[in-house]
Amino acid sequence: MARICIIEDNFIIRKLILRIVKSSDIDIEEICEASNGIEALQSINEHKIDIVFTDYNMPKMTGIEFAKTLHNTAMHQNVPIVMITAHDNESLKKEASDAGIGSFITKPFNPEQITNELRNCLATG
Repeated sequence: MARICIIEDNFIIRKLILRIVKSSDIDIEEICEASNGIEALQSINEHKIDIVFTDYNMPKMTGIEFAKTLHNTAMHQNVPIVMITAHDNESLKKEASDAGIGSFITKPFNPEQITNELRNCLATG
């Protein structure tokens, strides 16, 4: 059973991602929702997470700062992170990759992109 974290400051987009994840055929144990990276870190601090979907541009902490912080903890150093963002440029993708973000989805996205990343990350994780 999967434990998933969704970090997105836009409430509507966060709920859309949540609905896509819930409608997938993945057996889900728990879904953590947060509007920024700090809130997410506080929520998942003591819990095992199997995959994270995060926005890049958020208040308090970017998705890349979140990834670096999360991967610096022993429990979460190998957690797959998918960045979902409207920013589509090579320098950001490189920075994200260097921070341990394994996948990149550009907004606007379609539901299949989310479910495919979910399946791929859980299959390899």
